[in-house]
Amino acid sequence: MNSVFKVSVLVFLFPLAIGAQPISHVSVGTNFTYLRSQGGETSPGINIGIGKDFDLSTEPNFFISANISYTTRNVQLRNKTWPANSEPAPDVSVGDIPLDRSYGVLTILFNYEHFYAQKKLGIQFFGGPSLSIPLKYLNRIKGDSTIFLKPEERGSYPFDYQLCGNDDDIKDFIYLSIGMGLIYKRHYGVQLRYMRAVQRQKCIRGLNINDALDSINLSLVYRF
Repeated sequence: MNSVFKVSVLVFLFPLAIGAQPISHVSVGTNFTYLRSQGGETSPGINIGIGKDFDLSTEPNFFISANISYTTRNVQLRNKTWPANSEPAPDVSVGDIPLDRSYGVLTILFNYEHFYAQKKLGIQFFGGPSLSIPLKYLNRIKGDSTIFLKPEERGSYPFDYQLCGNDDDIKDFIYLSIGMGLIYKRHYGVQLRYMRAVQRQKCIRGLNINDALDSINLSLVYRF
């Protein structure tokens, strides 16, 4: 199923899934994403989302929230090599590999909060799973230069990354989130969240990178 179509379905069904009730909060923020094993240079991405809180009447300090958001995650691999072609003997492409990509993200969080100072200041802890649906890459990949291999070098050049299958067929990604937030007068908040990918991505941009993309998110939240 096309990724954009899946996100469109989520956006359409989200109000129905929360009982066609008004949303409880909106959020905007940034994230810093990195490859768990191979590093790379990260630049700030964006998070824009809406959500609905579900209070548990028996436990006033606990509640569940459902959130849907648009996210961009930005990572660059600098000065890497990969085959310029696959047959019969590949030359070498040299350049930067942009992994910048947009996602639609659906998150379920289990929350605990407690208020102090006459209920003006509060602290919140939360955690839960999220489904991250890849949309599109934000920058084109291209080699800055090509190294033409000599006959004796062909078949033995130590590429940074080999070619692999088309990652357009890759499945959606599952993340586990944990974090905390500060709340002022029940309406204004700031949240810090760590998102750890459950599985590695073997094929990224047609290259066998085989790594996991983790994120640290910082968001401002307004509750209605």
